[in-house]
Amino acid sequence: AGEEVVITTSIWKDELDNQNEVRRILRVDAGNKTVVLLDRPLRFKHYGGHEYQCEVALLTRSILLRGDDNGKADRYGGHTLGVGSSASYRVVGVRAERMGQRNVLGAYPFHFHMMYEGGAESYMQQNACVDSYFRCYTVHGTNHSLVRKNVAFNSTGHTYYLEDGGEMFNKIEFNITAYVNIIGRPAAGSSQGGEEFNADDEAVLPADHAAAGFYIPNPHNAIVGNAASGGWAGFAFPVFDTCLKLSAHLTVIPKKQQMLRFEGNTAHSAGSHWSSAGCTYQGGRLWDPNGDGKLRYSNGRYSHPTMGWHNVSQYRAWLCRNGYSSWGSRVDMDTFECHDCGTSAVLFGTSSIQRALI
Repeated sequence: AGEEVVITTSIWKDELDNQNEVRRILRVDAGNKTVVLLDRPLRFKHYGGHEYQCEVALLTRSILLRGDDNGKADRYGGHTLGVGSSASYRVVGVRAERMGQRNVLGAYPFHFHMMYEGGAESYMQQNACVDSYFRCYTVHGTNHSLVRKNVAFNSTGHTYYLEDGGEMFNKIEFNITAYVNIIGRPAAGSSQGGEEFNADDEAVLPADHAAAGFYIPNPHNAIVGNAASGGWAGFAFPVFDTCLKLSAHLTVIPKKQQMLRFEGNTAHSAGSHWSSAGCTYQGGRLWDPNGDGKLRYSNGRYSHPTMGWHNVSQYRAWLCRNGYSSWGSRVDMDTFECHDCGTSAVLFGTSSIQRALI
């Protein structure tokens, strides 16, 4: 009793009509089923049936970090980070509210920064990020870290964010994001080519024109049991030809990395801005055209080369334009569910689907 929860939307175009609702718990009655009494009625319907259900996430934590009132107009809040290969950064049970600084690189609520292999000693677990001004959980230049059982609600830009493309062997597990705010005009286009955007004052990272709940430029990470509600896409796998920015010196070629694990994830209420977008989108490209750090992004038809298969298992999508959209050379899907979508899956190359419920 006294804690806050968010009940996610069960409409498709989440960004046009925000039907996510935050309520406070008045009473909890435990029995064969747990009955929670809220402080006031819900304004909207939130679907829960046998095929899919709206998520409910706890927003209250025992430790609070909050940006002050003076930062509201400029969307300028606090930020935290663990930096360096010899450091450890462990955050558990913290609520970050009005944190991050819009369009300020590196100023994110929770942030692994250039920890390299030292990420094995670091984790973010069971935190809540609410009303963020810029991202929520960032893994930058860090491998082997753990991001587990966290909540993000009402974030700006890519929410769970792997930054430069060199990040590998990280575990992103059992997290949830709801209501992702795109920065600037949403990426669209009249054809498969999409649109191109340069970094500018509106979006310092042009890929934020296609802000997603989970942004994974290097697929060699374990993405397991997560739930994405809203955003340009729920899960985005953009094509990186090279590592970028502070990781540009690495020899890793992100687009040639095989998907380590993508299992048990759910996405809904996304992909409405462009005809080829999806609740999970493998496509688009971010690159440095002049080698000066000023990046360019296209949401169009770019694919990962055939360097092993992208294996997707136990994936569920609902209320999407496309449940899963991939320009890649190969995606193998095992146990795929798609409900109330325009198209269940758009897969190219020699892709396959086994055990589908559509």
